[in-house]
Amino acid sequence: MILNRICVVALIFSIFVAACSPTMSPPSSADSQAINVNEIASSTNTDAEEIYLNNCGNSANSQQTSTRSQTISLEGGADLGVSAEVVKASVEAKYVSTSNVTKSQTVTAAPNTNMKFVLLWTEQVNGGTITATSHSGQETYKVSVPISVEQSSAEDLGCPKIGSQSAQPVPQEATQVPTVVLPQASPTNPVSLDTPPGSILNVGEYWRQNNISLILDNSSFDMKRSCAGFDFDLTNNTDHDLILTIVLSQFAVKDNTGRIWKPRALSHYVYCGDPGPWNDSQISTSIAPGKSFWDAAYSSWIVSFDGPLTDPKVTDLYVSANGLSQFTNATWDIPIGR
Repeated sequence: MILNRICVVALIFSIFVAACSPTMSPPSSADSQAINVNEIASSTNTDAEEIYLNNCGNSANSQQTSTRSQTISLEGGADLGVSAEVVKASVEAKYVSTSNVTKSQTVTAAPNTNMKFVLLWTEQVNGGTITATSHSGQETYKVSVPISVEQSSAEDLGCPKIGSQSAQPVPQEATQVPTVVLPQASPTNPVSLDTPPGSILNVGEYWRQNNISLILDNSSFDMKRSCAGFDFDLTNNTDHDLILTIVLSQFAVKDNTGRIWKPRALSHYVYCGDPGPWNDSQISTSIAPGKSFWDAAYSSWIVSFDGPLTDPKVTDLYVSANGLSQFTNATWDIPIGR
């Protein structure tokens, strides 16, 4: 009898606990949302980095190391039903095999030199879209992975002089914070950092004009479509914000036979893309002092042109920019590799 009572009490207690326990809610739609990362573009880009190392007045070598690793940028702002952290984690998971890739290059300035170094970075750049199930919107992404880096040039700009005498070495205790002294212009010896008019540059070289630098840092050829695409970036070296507006008509392409190529598209990501969501009629942004278009827009921009790419007589393309910010006849020579 006592045992039966104990069993009844235990059964009632179990029912009471079950009734008072909170009901487990099903996972939210955000937690169960499937994220799809679709790569649609891949290219190898070469980027030139300038390093200035002033070691004037010092009796020992001075060194500086530049390092790059994998970077991921997102753009779009679409409502995918998940947080930005989850979206970025999905992209990182797709490219986890290159997440630990790091490349470094050290440059050295000898005593009493004022050096300018140029490093050439080669990077693998992959871009694509991010979508989620049950959502119509999409975001875009760009993943840059350093492949190699090399020092392409080293130039001694010369240490400044005081009067007609060379600058004397600075005492060691006064060299803890080096002072960068730029050459001063004079009526008889003007100093200009602008690219001389009429110059023709190569891929990876900057055209400089009024403290603004424009680089054509990569090219791509689509033989099936007979189309060529060119990747640009711009750096604002002034002391004020730069409002930049880009349209396809600011660029022109002519081959070595004298034929003018037909403009095809202006895009953030795709070379020789068909008209559609990847292409833009106009790109506008504001670039802060010391920053580049890539910093402001999380991408460079690409212009594409159609022409007789399969003609064996066509060996070089001359790409020019006019009316873009302050640039006039900025020109690059692009050899066609077959």
